[in-house]
Amino acid sequence: MFFTLSKVAFLFAQPSTLTVLLIVAGLLAGAVGLRRIGRALGGLGLALLGVLTLTPLGPFLLTELEDRFPMPAADAPPPVGIVVLGGFTDARMLAARGVVGLGEGAAAVFEVADLAKRFPDVPIVLSGGSNALIVEVDVSEAELMKRLFVAVGVDPARLVLEEGSRTTWENAVASRDLVKPAPGARWWLVTTGYHMPRAIAAFRAAGWTAIVARPSAYVTTGRIGFRPPMLWGMKSADLAVKEWLGILGYRLSGRAAELHPAP
Repeated sequence: MFFTLSKVAFLFAQPSTLTVLLIVAGLLAGAVGLRRIGRALGGLGLALLGVLTLTPLGPFLLTELEDRFPMPAADAPPPVGIVVLGGFTDARMLAARGVVGLGEGAAAVFEVADLAKRFPDVPIVLSGGSNALIVEVDVSEAELMKRLFVAVGVDPARLVLEEGSRTTWENAVASRDLVKPAPGARWWLVTTGYHMPRAIAAFRAAGWTAIVARPSAYVTTGRIGFRPPMLWGMKSADLAVKEWLGILGYRLSGRAAELHPAP
């Protein structure tokens, strides 16, 4: 139920959808004679559109998330295990085209391959079932990740698949139940930089007391420029707001103990 509600809620709360809804609502209100309400709604929608496309608000919010957790130091203690979260594969592309689709975070393929070489004796947990609201295929994200990692040289014997989770909280709980990490054991968590705060908060709340962030991919450079971001501003705002709302939802539902996860 939480999964479905969160998907539907964000569909309407994301800035791009909210902007369109406000403008459409304004036009409809004007068409039925509610001109004052229509102008207010339409004006609000246009103002939001202007803020998102002509200012760096979206990139700023996304950069703040990505900068929160730095890479582990070069001399950091080695992990006893690595957990990799899904989200960068697209099983629908596999069904339609016969190849694994990739999205944001696909750099994790090469990052995990490098980690596998650096730490040849640690297990690698691939966590992810399907995050689609309507399941169209029967292959899990964990299985798709396995195919990619094996293709770049990772020994399949080291890969532990967790294929039942659909949310970040379920990733944390199901992976914990699968490997039963010892108290204080330093596991590294691999996911995108912007998703890391919510992921760390969920894993901590699920009992991974010494989980260490190991970002695998970024979508911003870390610098906020003055050039209008246009469509990228809208997309980056959608990504950032999803994570901020996700952290809030996790905190209110007891799936996180902090609103501002940090090292």
